[in-house]
Amino acid sequence: MTTQVTGARAKRATSQCANQRSCPSPSSPEVTKQAENTGAGRAKHSHPSAASQPDSTLESSPSRLTVGTTASGKTPGTTAAPQSSVTYPVLTISGDVTYRRATSAEPDGTGAVSHTLSYKADVPVPEHSQEVDSAWNSFGIVSPPKGQRISLGNLALSYDTGGDLDKMTFTHVTEGSANGGISGVPAGTAVTTVVTTTLDVSTLSGSDRDLANDYTSTVLLSSGTVNIPAASLSVGDPQGSSASGTFAAVLAAKASTKQLVVNGTAITDNGGFDALSGSWSTDKLTKDRKQLASQAH
Repeated sequence: MTTQVTGARAKRATSQCANQRSCPSPSSPEVTKQAENTGAGRAKHSHPSAASQPDSTLESSPSRLTVGTTASGKTPGTTAAPQSSVTYPVLTISGDVTYRRATSAEPDGTGAVSHTLSYKADVPVPEHSQEVDSAWNSFGIVSPPKGQRISLGNLALSYDTGGDLDKMTFTHVTEGSANGGISGVPAGTAVTTVVTTTLDVSTLSGSDRDLANDYTSTVLLSSGTVNIPAASLSVGDPQGSSASGTFAAVLAAKASTKQLVVNGTAITDNGGFDALSGSWSTDKLTKDRKQLASQAH
């Protein structure tokens, strides 16, 4: 079952999801009763026999979160002030964002929880012309004009059985003509590139870990949009001189990135960006396609 909610409501729901051990779908009336839930990462069962299935996975129905408008229905680009704490470049996301929650059940009733947001995003050009276009270049694809640098994206926030943020994974995919920067792939070749960036939060300490935890409460901004750092597309220096001391800087310095390149236009062949937004997966787009390159950073 899906439901349309405003960006403001989505922010409240996701903020609760990131910090609660049991998180119903945003469309559920139980969202207002989350204070009654006990223990992060704990799977609640409706009958005793469920606890005897340690390898089962419980997944809620996906919900659609409508972003790009505030609670008043106004677009953030015209009237809503940007959130002051976000001082680094972010991807431009509009339309619907699909939310999914999955829980792996353990015999004692606990379980690791993951929250996933799926979306369509426009990758911004660097603020200054002399900056390297590291975000788009991570795809190894010739850059389209500004406003047409579209990719599909997923953000997965994973929590361990104790309720602590364990890792976050950003996955983005787009298609186009290879720019000659991919080893072994001639320029002009039609390719689809998947870039997966993983931050192992469990290994962070001090202010880095605090910034990672704080980020989970700002994924959905009060302006009605989604906070996905451009740095999630590359490792190295994040775009923007104001990124120092931010979550984007932690992501750029501490995360690992993998680039997977396959032949052809997998997105177009599967219906296009709009059709796949919220329902795509790396396996779906790379199945039965020749792998042209794979490298990790």
